[in-house]
Amino acid sequence: MWMTPEKLNNIKYVLAVVDMSRSTYKELLPEAMELLSQIPKTEFHKADEAQEESMLDHIRAAKPGETICIAEYAFTLHVFSDALIEQKQAGVDVFVLVDLTWCRSHTEALEVIGDLQAAGIEVKHLASQCMHFKLIIIGHVYASGGSANLSFAAFHKNADYVVDVEGRSGGVASAKQP
Repeated sequence: MWMTPEKLNNIKYVLAVVDMSRSTYKELLPEAMELLSQIPKTEFHKADEAQEESMLDHIRAAKPGETICIAEYAFTLHVFSDALIEQKQAGVDVFVLVDLTWCRSHTEALEVIGDLQAAGIEVKHLASQCMHFKLIIIGHVYASGGSANLSFAAFHKNADYVVDVEGRSGGVASAKQP
């Protein structure tokens, strides 16, 4: 049965459609609201300065003992590597995966990788395979991906997007393999 938004907002109509009494509705409502609150929030954003700052805020909010996993094709923004280094020094586990072929041909990427490694951050690559991910996972409550690299062009020139997923989900265990 098709339900318009107006009909969905009419409790009496919805209860009739699902054949539920008002007392049953009132009894189940707290549990239903608790279940709904556990669904992670998903938002789509244009990759711009505000989104860049939001992603940095999430990185900076990681607590000691949490893990930050980053997989980036083009990683040239020192503001991100600086934030990761600060978090590593604060006791956050940080792991980075990059595309070796692209990074070898870009001085800024090599500088970022060198800074990360000098700070004790594990930076890996997939050898001869192209790695084209753009993914950030922080702890068990935040993930960000899309078409935006961690580069100036992504946040200031290109028409890139970012998808943020935020909120704890029982189905999310870890981004890092045991």
